Amino acid sequence: MNFLAHAFLSFGDAELLTGNMIADAIKGKKAEEFPAGIKHGILLHRSIDAYTDQHELVRRTRKIFYPVIHHYALVMSDVIYDHFLGVNWEKFSSQHLRDFSTNTYVDLEKHSSYFPEKFSRIFSYMKNDDWLAMYATRPGIYGTIERLSYRSKQFIWAKETISIFDEHYKEMEDHFLAFFPQLIEHSKKFLEDDPDALPIQ
Repeated sequence: MNFLAHAFLSFGDAELLTGNMIADAIKGKKAEEFPAGIKHGILLHRSIDAYTDQHELVRRTRKIFYPVIHHYALVMSDVIYDHFLGVNWEKFSSQHLRDFSTNTYVDLEKHSSYFPEKFSRIFSYMKNDDWLAMYATRPGIYGTIERLSYRSKQFIWAKETISIFDEHYKEMEDHFLAFFPQLIEHSKKFLEDDPDALPIQ
């Protein structure tokens, strides 16, 4: 899953959110060096990713992209699932997406002293361009796909990827809508089963 989903799956806790968002830049046992709430966010992020990667519905989405973009299908499923979360936001939250994104940036900034350098660079772009709300728009996703070709010279299929996304939009949205409630339950259970984790608000 990508940034919007990880933010949502932090359940309104600022420390859990911080760990969840910085987790990709924290390797191995480095998580132990952070305060408890942030550490649990890092571990939650890893659990979310592991659950997502093995789920049959997610694999079906990736199979749609794989013949054209190969291993980038993993990245693309994460990106477009954030889009489908944004588009269907009201199904999962009573808070307006713009308010959620603004509150997320505020909560993250309060814990910016814990940002690794890699996430610190990303965060400035994320906040300034409002990535979390942007994912809910088709132009926002198109731009995200096109930027991938700037970050990786090996990714040369931006136009083809956008075409696949548009052609199979409804099918992949159905995959997401069936999958995401299961991921929410998985995330809640992960926290409930960990006696040291912060309570879900």
